[in-house]
Amino acid sequence: MLLHRQKQQPAVSTGLRRRSSTGRAPASNKTSNPLRHHPFQQDKYRIYKHPALDRSLRCTTSKICDGDVSCGPDGNGCITTAAAQQAAVKKAVAWAWAGYRQYAWGHDELNSRDQLPMEWVDMGLTIIDSLDTLLLVGLEEEYTEGRHWVANYLRMDRRQVSVFETTIRILGGLLAAYAHSGGDEMFLNKALEFGNRILPAFNTTLGIAAASYDMSGSNTGPRNVGATNLADAGTLSMEFTTLAHHTGQEKFHRAGMAFLNVAGRLSSAGGLLCTDFLGDDLQCIKLFYTFGAMADSFYEYTLKQWILSRGQDTACLGLYKSAIRGLRMHLLKQFWMGDDLGYVLVVVTGVGSQYGNTVQQISELQHLACFVPGMLVLGHMYGINTATLPTEDDDLLLASKLMKGCYELYRHTATGVAYDSVVFNQADASPQPNPLTLLTQASVSALFLSLHSSPTHSCSAPVVTSRRQRRSLQSVAASLVSGDSDVLTIIGRQRKLQHSAASPPSESPVTGTVSQGTPADSTAGQQVHAPLVSAPAADGVESLQAAHGKLSQQDHHLQQNLQQQQQQQQRSLKQQQQTPREVLAFFAESGGQKGQPVPSANLSPLAATPQQQSLQEHTYAPTADLPTSPPPPSDQAGQSKARDFWVMEPQVTADYLRPEVVESLFYLWRATGDQIYRDWGWSMFRAFEVYCKLPGGGYATLEDVDHVPPRLRDKMESFWLAETLKYFFLLFSDDPDLVPLDEFVFNTEAHPFPIWGSQTDRHLKDRLERFHRTHRKVKPQ
Repeated sequence: MLLHRQKQQPAVSTGLRRRSSTGRAPASNKTSNPLRHHPFQQDKYRIYKHPALDRSLRCTTSKICDGDVSCGPDGNGCITTAAAQQAAVKKAVAWAWAGYRQYAWGHDELNSRDQLPMEWVDMGLTIIDSLDTLLLVGLEEEYTEGRHWVANYLRMDRRQVSVFETTIRILGGLLAAYAHSGGDEMFLNKALEFGNRILPAFNTTLGIAAASYDMSGSNTGPRNVGATNLADAGTLSMEFTTLAHHTGQEKFHRAGMAFLNVAGRLSSAGGLLCTDFLGDDLQCIKLFYTFGAMADSFYEYTLKQWILSRGQDTACLGLYKSAIRGLRMHLLKQFWMGDDLGYVLVVVTGVGSQYGNTVQQISELQHLACFVPGMLVLGHMYGINTATLPTEDDDLLLASKLMKGCYELYRHTATGVAYDSVVFNQADASPQPNPLTLLTQASVSALFLSLHSSPTHSCSAPVVTSRRQRRSLQSVAASLVSGDSDVLTIIGRQRKLQHSAASPPSESPVTGTVSQGTPADSTAGQQVHAPLVSAPAADGVESLQAAHGKLSQQDHHLQQNLQQQQQQQQRSLKQQQQTPREVLAFFAESGGQKGQPVPSANLSPLAATPQQQSLQEHTYAPTADLPTSPPPPSDQAGQSKARDFWVMEPQVTADYLRPEVVESLFYLWRATGDQIYRDWGWSMFRAFEVYCKLPGGGYATLEDVDHVPPRLRDKMESFWLAETLKYFFLLFSDDPDLVPLDEFVFNTEAHPFPIWGSQTDRHLKDRLERFHRTHRKVKPQ
């Protein structure tokens, strides 16, 4: 598909229209709009409570302590009402804007430390990224300033830019400003101009956008994509399909969906797609699979594009469900962190052959990956449950369990501002291997069997396995067959856990008990079963649930025979663990030698064995590497007798004002109404106020969050205003009709787009049509 730049007339006029109340849908009630009223308030989702005594480094150093409502040195600890907390967030938005306005107006971002402007894409990035936030919090004068700049000074023809970054921030910001201003046509015209200018970036063999593009338009001809990744190629759909939806120009929809329609051809590990690949032929550069950097927002968009389109883009839902099953299978790990914290469950950075052919699972938690709990909550609210066995946690309970580890990124630091990434290390190293630090042979078998097999999700063309991919698979398989057990070793930053009868037990994140060190009530610690939970019917939701039900028919046989298949899978896995060489031998059928790839021509497709078929169908392995057992014994002082436990150690000590953790807190609050998520968010916000707020205006990123006072970095990211402060404001909102999740869906830069066919969307379309009807009646003189 070759897309050529075409000169387009403006779709709408440039006149300023009267704004309506931003982001506020018509008044709701629990019957008509249940998603706005905490639809999942059951006790099983309320698994946390504050500790009797906060022993965290944040508490002892900065006096920001969970469960403590004294004012503290910052004076904010005794602010306990949501209204007062939300007012404080509004002041923070005004302060950030004031610093940018004074020292960097019209430039992309603020060097808040040195009070200087910073340039990146040369399009006034912070202004456009902040417009809907300013409207949302009610800063009318600041919004008017920003609108005036966009209308009179915005230029889009100056630089080589990242297609991904400018799409989510510039195009996303303009489209959200159009929606939340009540239909200001100027913003839609600017969005259309941006779309037309950057469209030649999609003029490639498969229609996948090049990673960067010169906005001056000096070269609009065909181009190669070269090396790209899931995030760059797959985080464009919401913006371009929304532009198409508002303007009626189908070319933008084709561009936005180009990658999603071919993504299933990439190598797949149980639904996870390889992160880095060549965009011209979809050959994987390395077989590494992650929900972290370079992949995160692609998986986010597989769910959100389906919601945005009101179930029309069915291709995306299959990709999403398969990916979450892959995450359950390969990327969940938990760590016993002592009596105070109990078990901490996290989404680790990734699994695969990131460096050479060594299979690795990296026990690292990135702040970027902490969007996952929020994404799981949103999917659950729309009736999606990716659990395939009755003993697995549903997606909302899984999200709740994952939230603790993400919050600890803040609570573990001296300042209370988050590490950007951490690793989990064994407190008492031992040379003996443990399932928590090794990929089981069964998991490796499942990984490579799924790599070799065709993907099962919808809308995907048959898998195209390149020579490079097959050689990598064969090399690893040959090493396994020849007896090199080191291939199974996890090469991460963690040490191996001593495995003995005195070891603290590990609880399955999807089947086990809730043991957090501070259980919410007497039910904590009991077995939790997770039947399929459907979201309540609601306006804007029913059609999506119906579409989801149709797509779920392909899994109907799993639901009918769960017990039988579970037994079959357990037998298969047992056999896999006993004979991994035979299971993987078909990858090296042509006499492969250790460390030497087998020519791909010698790899012929073979029929799947019953064991292979079982692994392919389930896409989720029992937690063979996460044994289930009761909590460790305690002595009379209440301390664990086991001395070997895991500690969270900083990998990157800087903080970038990122939004992912407060984003997930917002979704969990909206779903459950559990006050603890607001309390955690307020503690996080207090730390930002103490250490990142600058006296001259604006906020700074930090060099080392364990250094008090911290060393400042030079940048106030535009997403601080666009995302982080917006999610804080919404977390403390008691208005159920403010950006309700049955009317809006957020892009990855937290710009809320109206769901197609929602009341907000219909209002915008009606208003635009009325304007054009009036405009056509006025004949030129």
